[in-house]
Amino acid sequence: MTGDVGRLGDHRPVVSVVVPCYEVEAYVDECLSSVGRQSYPHLQILVVVDGANDRTPELVRAWAGRDPRIEVVRQVNAGLGAARNLGIDRATGDYLTFVDSDDLLEPTAIERMVAAIETSNSDFVTGVVDRFDSSRRWRLVLHRRGFNEHLRRSLVYERPSLLNDHFACAKLFRRSFWDRHGCRFPTGVLFEDIELITRTHCLAEAVDIEAEPVYLWRVREGEDLSITQRRTAPGSVSARFDALCAVDRFLELEAPPNVWRRHGMKVFRLDMLLYLREFSGGGAAYQTEFLDGARRFSERMSPDAVDSLPPNKRLLRQRILE
Repeated sequence: MTGDVGRLGDHRPVVSVVVPCYEVEAYVDECLSSVGRQSYPHLQILVVVDGANDRTPELVRAWAGRDPRIEVVRQVNAGLGAARNLGIDRATGDYLTFVDSDDLLEPTAIERMVAAIETSNSDFVTGVVDRFDSSRRWRLVLHRRGFNEHLRRSLVYERPSLLNDHFACAKLFRRSFWDRHGCRFPTGVLFEDIELITRTHCLAEAVDIEAEPVYLWRVREGEDLSITQRRTAPGSVSARFDALCAVDRFLELEAPPNVWRRHGMKVFRLDMLLYLREFSGGGAAYQTEFLDGARRFSERMSPDAVDSLPPNKRLLRQRILE
């Protein structure tokens, strides 16, 4: 344990780590190893097995036998949102954090986030995410701007770049903040964290930014792709635009105009292009699905956002609406 934890005083808050698992026998050992080896030891590790047809339950039970901090919870397959909610219901810690079972935590991630939030008294801490595969590691595109310095008690209203930060993972939430606002993940949908995490940024009185990486997001290789990697799968792009439209509706009603405007600009700068890259090779069904979702978002975005788009993005919006 390093000196940062020692400066927290006599109280050693417990961090509840929620790890949903679904058929991840190739990855779960490495994931739980990264959680178990955290330099901050005061953990409740809730592994939620969301149904499985592989060796995931067996591997998770073996981990629980070796580490008494691990609690295994099982449910009939209901999806990532439901699994996270079940883990939250069983969590008893002062803080909540989420780790997907094919990803990794940096060794000092939780310690650094606890040290930050205990000092700042913010509602949550968000940290930088790196992507990785079998040969390399690189910074997540969405975290290349606005996440390059440690900040304490920031706000999305002051730093709209935090709108890029809609991942449930790589964060440490005060449980009291989570409960006070009745936070729950939507169930039965893809991209279940986009709207919820954007809401938490808007509801928070203060947010800390940890500029050093805390989380490693795996790029799966071969045929075993993750949900976010299967962009042309039926329903994927529609679900993405469903989430983006829900965020936009929320920001229109609840956020200052500059935040609503920045969200529309962000969608055209990042989300839209992410899926547009697949357009030519995605097939007719994908193209129809993309255009339907892109049109729905384009029709409802902030007029200020439309006016603020660069010429090439305004032309793209115009073509989508034709």
